[in-house]
Amino acid sequence: MMKTTTIQSLKRIDYKLFGTLLILGLLPTIYTTVRIFFLGSMPGDWGYNIASQLAWVNVIYEVIQEALILPMFYFLGKSLANKKDFANKIRTGLALTAGIYTAMSLLLIIFIRPMLVFMSLQTDLIGATATYIRLESIGLTFSTSVKFLMLVLITMKKESYLFLILGGQMVMSVILDTFLVSGLSFSLQIGVNGIALTNILPESV
Repeated sequence: MMKTTTIQSLKRIDYKLFGTLLILGLLPTIYTTVRIFFLGSMPGDWGYNIASQLAWVNVIYEVIQEALILPMFYFLGKSLANKKDFANKIRTGLALTAGIYTAMSLLLIIFIRPMLVFMSLQTDLIGATATYIRLESIGLTFSTSVKFLMLVLITMKKESYLFLILGGQMVMSVILDTFLVSGLSFSLQIGVNGIALTNILPESV
């Protein structure tokens, strides 16, 4: 009986959607290794020192994301049968998400320098770190809006569009990192700010 129930439960799983979500989470993680390689190619360790300061910023944004975006999955799913209600919830959810993250980014852009001073960061790194985090906060705002739209596509089971978006972002990221960050002769080699710009541009297209 228990075995039959387990088999029936496994049959109800949408493996196509599961595979899509797995790839959506896996590919960006793999590309992070390429980013680390680019950081490692910079002279000295200042690139690591500056980029590492983003960790606590990411934690703040992720907490908000878990509290805001994931519950919307449930509400969108409930309205899937009603196109008018579904479209209204998409507009409301996108406006709410963009509004909250824009406000967060503005606060971070304004107060990041005094926060870094309070955290006793090396004086010679404060200016560069503040610029980097400001750029990344803009990128995170765009990124969250894209994640919300991906949530909508997941709810609608439009896997092909998800792969199209992810593939386009990955290609743009590789190209931009190559021309802005890498140690190749034709690269502008603008350091961690290049990584921040690479995060902004693909997400804003």
